[in-house]
Amino acid sequence: MRTKHSHPLFAVSLLGLAIASSIAQAQQREEVEEVVVTGYKASLQSATNAKRESTSLVESVFAEDIGKFPDLNVADSIGRIPGIQLTRDINGDGLQIAIRGLGTNFTKVLLNNTQIAVASGGSVDSQNQNREVDLNLFPTELFTRIDVAKTPVASGLEGGLAGVVNMRSARPFDSKDEGFHTTYQGQLAYTEINEETSPRAAFTTSWRNETFGVLFGLAGVNSKSTTEGYETIGWSNMNLSAAQCGTATAAACDTIGGNNINVPATVPEGAGAGLVAGTAVDAAFLQANNPNATLQQIGDGLLPRLSRPAYIDGTRDRVAGLLSLEYRPSDETQFYLDAMWADASREFDRLDMNWVGRFGSVIPLDMEVDENNVVTKGTFANAQFFLEARPYSEEKIPAAIIHGLPPILILTILVLVGYLPVAA
Repeated sequence: MRTKHSHPLFAVSLLGLAIASSIAQAQQREEVEEVVVTGYKASLQSATNAKRESTSLVESVFAEDIGKFPDLNVADSIGRIPGIQLTRDINGDGLQIAIRGLGTNFTKVLLNNTQIAVASGGSVDSQNQNREVDLNLFPTELFTRIDVAKTPVASGLEGGLAGVVNMRSARPFDSKDEGFHTTYQGQLAYTEINEETSPRAAFTTSWRNETFGVLFGLAGVNSKSTTEGYETIGWSNMNLSAAQCGTATAAACDTIGGNNINVPATVPEGAGAGLVAGTAVDAAFLQANNPNATLQQIGDGLLPRLSRPAYIDGTRDRVAGLLSLEYRPSDETQFYLDAMWADASREFDRLDMNWVGRFGSVIPLDMEVDENNVVTKGTFANAQFFLEARPYSEEKIPAAIIHGLPPILILTILVLVGYLPVAA
């Protein structure tokens, strides 16, 4: 038989500790005068207030939201706003933005309410350079607010038919308290395709008193990227002759236009696929060697004009700095000077193995098409290939610079000076 023993002394001790702890907590609560909690709710409230105070349709993204996502540049952050479409580079980075379906050249981009004048180089292989702004130059870490105005107002700058994007850089008085404030972050990204690690780091430090403040920020990234894929430059169909179409004219085998992939009249030497040189390539030949397609499907079937597996490998570097001076002699007036510097470069190689359908000369065998008239299968004798090896070396240099400085300092300098009421 087991005997139960009680220890009242021990129980009293525990009760005494609990009472003492409660008294200590009560004393601590009495000493705390104010508790301020900021977080996701504060971000939503800030965005709501910005919409309420605006006289037009405006979407705003604040620093709390920007920092929640692993965006490499401002374009990726803006792309999360409803109604915004991104133009991306071949490696997936956001480059330019379009609003409500209009082209990117209809979007006006501002930095602290001042227009940025940049001659865009566009994405890789772009043929038409323009006056758009490549936003992969600007790191998210140096910005605290992004506003996208989707409707025009009389006070806005002209040229933003689709909308106006205003990027607000960090300033000393963004910190509510006086003194020094420093933030920093680091990131390492590992990609399996190239087994490389890409570092990313940023920090900002600021000091302010009641009327004056200084902020300095620096952000850099060294991204090693590899892209593999399959692409084509356009589509077209075969240019069959009347004899190959089996009709008086070739129009019956060309109902969609195009016709810039030639088919030889006879099998040339070295065509391959077991074909005998000199054999006539006519309607009977095509029908016999393509039992799963009609002559019209052979003539109208869509083929890549220049199809190629592509391999792109290299590095993308970007370093950006921010210096901001702010003076607030009163609650209604502020003076500020913001200077931003950035240098972005890309060094990479592109390799392509091209199948020449554009103005080439092929003989279709066992060709099949789907319900959309796209060729899904086939052997093409007498095909041509060529290898492209293209090294790229690019520098992103905005046009707004300070003249008179050494070349190494005028790579990318944007200086904005303003005198505004705080309420604006």
